[in-house]
This record gives sequence, structure tokens and C-alpha cells, in this order.
Amino acid sequence: KSLKLAMRQRIFSHITWTIPPLIIIPLLPLALKNDPDTLDLMEKICWIAFIIALFTTFNSLIKVLWDIFSQTDKVRSRPIKGMVQIVQGALFFIAVIIIFSIILGKSPVALITGLGAFAAVLMLIFKDSILGFVAGVQLGQNDMVRIGDWIVVANNMANGVVMDITLNTVKVQNFDNTIVTIPPYSLISGAFQNWRGMRECGGRRIKRS
Repeated sequence: KSLKLAMRQRIFSHITWTIPPLIIIPLLPLALKNDPDTLDLMEKICWIAFIIALFTTFNSLIKVLWDIFSQTDKVRSRPIKGMVQIVQGALFFIAVIIIFSIILGKSPVALITGLGAFAAVLMLIFKDSILGFVAGVQLGQNDMVRIGDWIVVANNMANGVVMDITLNTVKVQNFDNTIVTIPPYSLISGAFQNWRGMRECGGRRIKRS
């Protein structure tokens, strides 16, 4: 079953794409020894292709691991999907830094250090993701909401079952089959009602018109 999941995410195809750059790079000095500018350009292109292939491989591996672990009841009900998206975003950020360091011919550490001046800008750009990550940690640590829970959020017109919890949204299907998306941070900063206890004890809520 794990092999089928790996085939579906094309992880083996992504791994094979990392091999050609590693073969071409040692051969470039032999073919372009009289043209150092072209040699430098081709080496940069090959290294960038290798980094992209390596990033897609790790990204596919994370998806495969998530597909495997999400099939268990204990993980399926927890808001862990946001954590997975954080890891994917961190890998993407690292890949972008390395690619720019290759293009500019500088150390990745020097580029990361220089990003300190743009920390405020980055905070504004990724504000929703950062708040969603913090809210996801609190929701999971305190077991406040799970996928499949029946919740009521009056301020957001949500009264239904939680279908999905991601880094930026909590998707709730109301009883009239309408879908309401709520920022995870709003569940932390505001109040919501979770009917999990009533459902686990076997009770029912009856509303009279």
C-alpha cells in the first residue's frame, strides 16, 4: 500500500531527475574547458535543476508520509495538516535561498543573515500563515477541535461538522450543506462551542421551532 502511495506521488520519478545533473556537472569541465563563462553558467543551471528535483522529491516524500499516517484514526482527527504545510513551506524557503545563492554566487548563510533586515516585511507577508501555525499548535495541544467534531461559531455563521483543518482555514460543513471557512486563529481568539462531549456520550440535541 505504501508503494502505491509513493507511485501516486511520483516520488521515484522525482528521484530519477536528481541523477542527470550529478552526471553532467563532472563532465562539463571536459567539454567547456576553453569557455569558462559558459562553463560557469551551465554549472549553475545544473545545480539549480538538482536543487529543484531534490525539493520536489522531499515534497513528494512528505506527502507520502502524510498519506500513510493520516489513515490512522489518531492522526486523522488531529489538526496536523497545518504542521505538514509548515514543513513544506520551510523546504520551499530553503530551496529558494539555495537557488538564489547559486545565481548570485554567495553563501546561503550570508543571504539568510541579510534577510534579517526584511523580517518585518516577511512577517506581514506570512502573517496569516504564522497565526495559523500558532493556532494549529494550540488547537492540537489542547485538543480543542478535531476533524469530525460538531462545532458552533456564532460570529462566523458556522454550525456543523469540521471537514478539514489546514494552515490557513478550518472548513466546516453546515447542516444545510453549505461550507464555511474560518481562520484557525479566530477559534483561539474568540469563543466557539464544541458538541463532541454530547456526541461521545450518545446524546442528541433537539431543536424545536
